[in-house]
Amino acid sequence: MEAYNLPIKLREWFVNRLMRQKKEENEAIESATKGGGKSSAPTTLGHGNAPAPAAAAPSVKPRK
Repeated sequence: MEAYNLPIKLREWFVNRLMRQKKEENEAIESATKGGGKSSAPTTLGHGNAPAPAAAAPSVKPRK
């Protein structure tokens, strides 16, 4: 949808909402890069947070 086709009040709301969203994203990025109060120790993988094992690829039989 093009912004030119929107009514003026809706365009104003959309621009204000977009500016607020970008500001919140920038604040989240800044707090994450500063540590954000969380410990900066690396996470150790354990039983509860280990990645799932990769699925085995199906075997392919060679053509004769």
